[in-house]
Amino acid sequence: MAKSTFSGPIRSQDGFQAITTSSVGTDTTNSTYGTNATIGGTLTVADSINGKRKIDTTFNAAGAASATLTAAQSGTLFLINGAAANVITLPAVSTDNVGVHYDFQLTVAVGGSGKCNNYFCTSRISCFRFPSNAFIGCGNSS
Repeated sequence: MAKSTFSGPIRSQDGFQAITTSSVGTDTTNSTYGTNATIGGTLTVADSINGKRKIDTTFNAAGAASATLTAAQSGTLFLINGAAANVITLPAVSTDNVGVHYDFQLTVAVGGSGKCNNYFCTSRISCFRFPSNAFIGCGNSS
């Protein structure tokens, strides 16, 4: 097939596929470009990928919040008001959410009036990894 050069955008309602054809005429789809892109082989980025990290403020309000996180929220940075009695439940461990991760950042120190932030796992498998300087728990508990 000949190479073609276009001066304007190429549009398709069903996406695009990059294929290779073997010597016997069998087509192999290497990459598909559509609503969700699938790259076959190694992806090399020549310059940079631009994007903004998802930031969630559900737990950053003055009042307490309670929610169960989902695998779809993986990669999100959750801002947390440490003085509120937030309850954050992680999804159950399963083969469908291997590699799911969340980041939590306190915007207000933990403590005051016996408040705490509770983090719950829905399985018996350890699901938290905290840096050595992390403080988890309640302040002023007696």
